[in-house]
Amino acid sequence: MVGSAGGIAFSPRTTRQIRKGVPSDVDAVTNVMIQAMPGDPQWNWRFPYRPQYPKDHIQFTKLLVGIFLDPKYDDWHVMVSEVSGIGIVSFSVWNVSCLTKRKHGPGDIAQDPAAKVEELGGNKRRDAHHARCKAFREQQIRASKKFFEQPVLHLQILGTLREHRRQGHGKSLCKWGMNLVREEGLEGMSVMASPMGRELYTSLHFRRVGNIHIQVGDENGVHLEAMMYRVVEEASECGLDRVPSH
Repeated sequence: MVGSAGGIAFSPRTTRQIRKGVPSDVDAVTNVMIQAMPGDPQWNWRFPYRPQYPKDHIQFTKLLVGIFLDPKYDDWHVMVSEVSGIGIVSFSVWNVSCLTKRKHGPGDIAQDPAAKVEELGGNKRRDAHHARCKAFREQQIRASKKFFEQPVLHLQILGTLREHRRQGHGKSLCKWGMNLVREEGLEGMSVMASPMGRELYTSLHFRRVGNIHIQVGDENGVHLEAMMYRVVEEASECGLDRVPSH
């Protein structure tokens, strides 16, 4: 065995594949989400009762992942990082509605997986703080309209198993999105970053465009940073007139 990162040793034959997620990945992606997301403060803030109700947490997380992976929900796209001999260790969820509107026309109604989960029983899940979840969704919508130019690709979720962090999985998934932005001639790529993700996004030429504070009543809330990757800015920093779109 040679090479080691984060306590994991890889053989020379170990390979990593970045690929599109498919419905049969639902269990693997759900597992990564449940293990990885508690490192993000907003997850703990929205789902504070998951230790008391683990079955609810698994059930509705899997339901959400299944919707993201469903081909009928073409406003959403899941990419995974898969390691040979191990399986899926990292995933990303992308809002690609800016591209589906090109296909279906400007009157296309955006798909809302979170609302679908609520409709299918999520409004009664016991692991969640429902007022916080509602405030989180509403503030994300407002922040998107306020801070992000359109059309942009939006990174909704990025998660990596703890033992596989700092091995390039998150960066590879982000670069997939950055390449898609250039290929499709989009303005850029947006993310609402937690403190845990800010270092990665900054290293990839994302810039902070705003602050987002979400709270319910007088209690402590959570803080996110609205960040943008712009093709024109990266081209300027690299001394190029323009990064090719194809």
